[in-house]
Amino acid sequence: MNHIQPDPKEQLIDEFCAKGRLEDFRQTIGEILSEIKKNGAIVSCKYNETTSNVDQDRLRPKRIRASQHDKR
Repeated sequence: MNHIQPDPKEQLIDEFCAKGRLEDFRQTIGEILSEIKKNGAIVSCKYNETTSNVDQDRLRPKRIRASQHDKR
């Protein structure tokens, strides 16, 4: 059986759009994520904290962890 692997970038865009109610900015978010990746960083979502952060480790690429915690 062939399983189609979801595109990680599209999954991340879906997360940002759904949790942040940013569907109107889908294309812009995709362009921003492409630029970030092109410059050697990784973006991921985190749900356990209300603040975003950048993990700066010299042994691996920088990781931008965007909070998707519901602040309501």
